[in-house]
Amino acid sequence: QLACPLDLGCHSVHHLLRNDGLFVGSSAAFNCVGAVKLARQLGPGHTIVTVLCDGGQRYQSKMYNHKWLEEKGFSPACFDCDPELKFVL
Repeated sequence: QLACPLDLGCHSVHHLLRNDGLFVGSSAAFNCVGAVKLARQLGPGHTIVTVLCDGGQRYQSKMYNHKWLEEKGFSPACFDCDPELKFVL
C-alpha cells in the first residue's frame, strides 16, 4: 500500500498532462506513481501495466485550478520543474 499525499497527487497529474498529454484524476495519477516506483524497484527488463481509472474532468476546480493550488500552498510553477519524476520517491 502506498501513501498518497496531496502534493504527490498534484505533481503527478500535472506531470502526466504536460509530458504525456494525459488529463487524468488523482487515482490514475497515483496508479502511475505506483508503476514508476515498481519499475525503479524491479529495474530494466520488466513490463509494468496500470489502469488509468479516472479522467481529470472532476478535478478541474481543484488540482487543475491554479487559484485552488495556491490556496493549498502550492505554486503551479513548481509543477514544471521536474521532468525526471524526482518527486516520486
